[in-house]
Amino acid sequence: MPKKNKEVPRNSVQYSHLSSEYLIPATALLDQFSHASHDLYNRALYDLRQGFFKKRYVKGYSELDSRFKRRYQARESMLYHGLGYVQSAQQTLKEVNTVWQAWLKALKAYKANPGRFTGRPRMPRYLRKGQRHTFFVTNQNAKVKDGWLVIPKLDFKLKLPHK
Repeated sequence: MPKKNKEVPRNSVQYSHLSSEYLIPATALLDQFSHASHDLYNRALYDLRQGFFKKRYVKGYSELDSRFKRRYQARESMLYHGLGYVQSAQQTLKEVNTVWQAWLKALKAYKANPGRFTGRPRMPRYLRKGQRHTFFVTNQNAKVKDGWLVIPKLDFKLKLPHK
């Protein structure tokens, strides 16, 4: 896909952000990381759901992130570093938190005015077993060099199309 310049208004100042999105052919290593992302997503959603059921609420992304850090340091769960880069894991946790917060907001709106909805909002569901999940790569763990996208820890190179 071509690169997009997106104008984002912030405090009456325009910032130009350059972002790119590429669909790339699957490899065994990328498949492994997408499955690790899938496992992390489901585990984070499990923690949020169990906290909701047991009235021990997780108070957002920062608490969710610190739980996974503690588990990794105690060697209870290696999911946090299973994606190779912590930033990739953090993006997955932010995604889970966004989905969860959207559901809570919808549930609150439903309780205030059920007539605006066709039914009660459903709690976010787990991803199916064996399914892949988006694995995020940030500018901290990928570099563009001489027309190539390079992800060093994955030993991955992709020739980028010319403008």
